[in-house]
Amino acid sequence: MVDTPILKPVKLLRENISKVEVAKYYLEIEFSKLFKNVDVNLINESIDNLSESKTWALLEAMSFTYHLNGVFFKLAREGYTWNEEIWQVGDVLLTGMDSNVNKVIFSQEVKGDALKFKNYLLTYFETNKESDPEKLFSYKPTKKELKYTKLIATRKDNKIAMLDGSHRLTEMLLNDTKEVHIFVGHPVEGVPEESKKTLVGNSTLILLTILYKLGNEEEKKAVLTVVKEIIAKTLDGKDATQKYWVDNIYNDELKKIGENLLKECSNSLR
Repeated sequence: MVDTPILKPVKLLRENISKVEVAKYYLEIEFSKLFKNVDVNLINESIDNLSESKTWALLEAMSFTYHLNGVFFKLAREGYTWNEEIWQVGDVLLTGMDSNVNKVIFSQEVKGDALKFKNYLLTYFETNKESDPEKLFSYKPTKKELKYTKLIATRKDNKIAMLDGSHRLTEMLLNDTKEVHIFVGHPVEGVPEESKKTLVGNSTLILLTILYKLGNEEEKKAVLTVVKEIIAKTLDGKDATQKYWVDNIYNDELKKIGENLLKECSNSLR
């Protein structure tokens, strides 16, 4: 059996970048798209000045609530070191965009391969001049200059798996870009995936307090089970439970339940 060579970047630009820097870069991109009439420099300056806690809170809202993607989960997760690197575009693995294009990305013909995806689109655009049966015309190159050329990805199975920037990558592919600039999260060797905790975010604990108040006895027990899991398996679950089930609660019964949950979880970890 021939060993598969380990892929390496074309160039390593910076090592051990703060996850907060990558998070702020993602937010700058998303807010520049939301507020097209606002000076992008003002947007970037405002985001650059955010505290770490507000950065994570805003990322949680943008990733979990607005876009329903895994950027918050991946960026906040333990067990990754982040570098800024240049990679050949053929080393990039696409991980999905919208339901129409995902049929192509995850097809047996493409299987996430960026160059195969490019060839598929070029053939499709050449074959379909007027009609758009697979609804892919929105991916035709716009020829507009990209303001944000850095992508965000994680290393997975000897590939660079896209986390954010797939639409921009598609634009680059169709413009024959050979190398791409990426913030890459590299898994720390020897750290099992199941042991890597991440942030859950404050909104989840707020929602659970509401569900608990509205639930019957069986539903209340289910909520408490979820809260225990969050405390045990996330980086911020304990602090968020303290804040939203104890400190900010004026219902004595619920406050007592929160205190008992924290005490129970603390005892189980000893």
